[in-house]
Amino acid sequence: MIEVNKSDYDKLKPLFPDDHAYVEIPMLINDRRGKAWVDDLDNPRLGFIYKGYTGFIEGEGDAEQLIEPLESIKFHTWEICCTLDFGDIIRKVLDNVINKTNVLFSHDGVHRNFTAPSEFEIVNIDSELFGQLDETGEDWLLAMYDDADDFLSSNGMGFAAVQNGKLISAATAFGFDGRRVNIGIGTHPDFQRLGLSKACTSALIKVLLSRNLEPVWITGPDNIASRTVAEKNGFTETQRLPIFWTEMDKQ
Repeated sequence: MIEVNKSDYDKLKPLFPDDHAYVEIPMLINDRRGKAWVDDLDNPRLGFIYKGYTGFIEGEGDAEQLIEPLESIKFHTWEICCTLDFGDIIRKVLDNVINKTNVLFSHDGVHRNFTAPSEFEIVNIDSELFGQLDETGEDWLLAMYDDADDFLSSNGMGFAAVQNGKLISAATAFGFDGRRVNIGIGTHPDFQRLGLSKACTSALIKVLLSRNLEPVWITGPDNIASRTVAEKNGFTETQRLPIFWTEMDKQ
């Protein structure tokens, strides 16, 4: 396959449209993030985009063409989002692959106000707090952005529950395509079940709705904690999307 130059990312749109279920895809294309490959630059039929532990495959054609790009990211990925048709080639390259499903939730447009316990403060995520997101144990929250400056200049949308200056929980714009925001959440394992993710999410949704942006939520069907936060904040399951997950150790 041909690796796509950043200046040619618009040529990916026939395969990865602006209304793709994954908000991250138009974000990657429009902001020229990550890496991308196609089978034909001028008339693409098969494409692969990768950024931040996640790959996206769309199209049809000779799946063997995907071997080289998959090899190049095999030690740095957790999930490949695509139809089941590509399962054989993904298993050929990646180890310990498991068929899973992502659940897409849509929001009803109504803000619910949830607050944190009094010993926590809900604040906007700044550059210092952005660097602490991995303290939640969810380092993928940083993955779609190059650094704090990139996050803040791209959208700057995120709220954290802070205690004594330390980030304990957060809800961020994990993906942002200009009209939709995929919300990512994480809470330090020692502070779960206190309603912190719910409160951070509530604060972020309030801002999104005030800006006429659509909140989106994607999680696994068995992630009860994430589903609960979503449903409490007005999200309803609308679609299930196949993915391939790898449990391999990252190098």
